[in-house]
Amino acid sequence: APYLARCSDDKTATRVRPREYALRYPYMQVNRPGMVSWLVFDLDHANALAWDDAGLPAPNLMVRNRKSGHSQLFYA
Repeated sequence: APYLARCSDDKTATRVRPREYALRYPYMQVNRPGMVSWLVFDLDHANALAWDDAGLPAPNLMVRNRKSGHSQLFYA
């Protein structure tokens, strides 16, 4: 994450905070503004493997919430 990352409590990411503080928010900018090296998809679906069922490529990293089953897919 960039040193001054955009972050917020919702998906607007309107606050700009140093990385140490931005990590405390549920939504945080992953890439620097001028560089895109990660594509992050929020999968608000109980089936964390919906990407596989749809025939999409496997993500580089998948993070899943154990309680809700929702996940984030990270592609580098």
